[in-house]
Amino acid sequence: MAVSLAIAVILLFHLDFERLLEHFAIISRPVLGVIILSLIPALLVRGYRWKLLFDNRTNSIRLTDSMALLLVGAALNLVLPASTGDIAKSYFGYRWSGVKERMLSVSLIDKVIALGAISVLGVPCALYRGELLYAGLSILVLLPAFVLLGLPVLIKHVPFCRKLFNGATKVVRKKLDFLKVVEQVNPSKKKVAEALLLSVTGWLITYLQMYLCFRAVDVKIPLVYVFSVAPLLTLVRLFPFTLSGIGTDEAAMWYFFSHAGAGLEGILAGAFAYRFVILILPGMVGLLVLARTKRLGSSKKGLSSSGPLPFYDK
Repeated sequence: MAVSLAIAVILLFHLDFERLLEHFAIISRPVLGVIILSLIPALLVRGYRWKLLFDNRTNSIRLTDSMALLLVGAALNLVLPASTGDIAKSYFGYRWSGVKERMLSVSLIDKVIALGAISVLGVPCALYRGELLYAGLSILVLLPAFVLLGLPVLIKHVPFCRKLFNGATKVVRKKLDFLKVVEQVNPSKKKVAEALLLSVTGWLITYLQMYLCFRAVDVKIPLVYVFSVAPLLTLVRLFPFTLSGIGTDEAAMWYFFSHAGAGLEGILAGAFAYRFVILILPGMVGLLVLARTKRLGSSKKGLSSSGPLPFYDK
């Protein structure tokens, strides 16, 4: 929180409030409407990706329930650092479904595949623009995916790794079986490929929304440039010492988009519009889901639902 405040103060020190208000005064309502409507496909793509990764021969989830969990994650991201709400939502999924280790495992897989996919979008665009440094740094977002997807192989062939995860399970008094969490990281190659394609589609929509947010406040930044810095902007959101990326997101946009000729006031106007429409609105809906959902007693077939998440066994 202190880091967020410090960065905000630095930005405010350089800010011309009159020019900032001028950008808000000319905001394009039709473009803003398009951005809001585009939330529907953007969220549907991510909700279906989570469902795709979760479903197996034993467990399944309806798309509406996957969407509810997605919105819960968006709500948690409003108060948690480094977008960890996307993972913390597994706790509520467990409370409502009774599925514990697989819930956490799929949330982790979903997160790292999404992170890896942004490089598929950003690297070609950075290379097209001749931004070799941006392209090289963008590859870093692939590392979490390689690490997580490689863990099942390690625990299978390296006894020390099994002992490590078994030890972690004992530390939490078997409230969570870490070894089982890792063993559940076993999506097929087909599922990984499909999830990757869905993730790229989702990022295309998300960063098109960012581009439109800047156009709505009359700030012209090339779309290909937005895509080329997308992986780096996503990495900044993983900075763990700020609240919901407040401050660091805006500072990163100022750094990158000022190189494209945009001024601070226009950049902040677009950044505020983006934060409200893309991050806060879904989070507010997620808060309603959290408030109205009750705990489910079981995840078995034939469950009588007391909330919107009736997970079931096939």
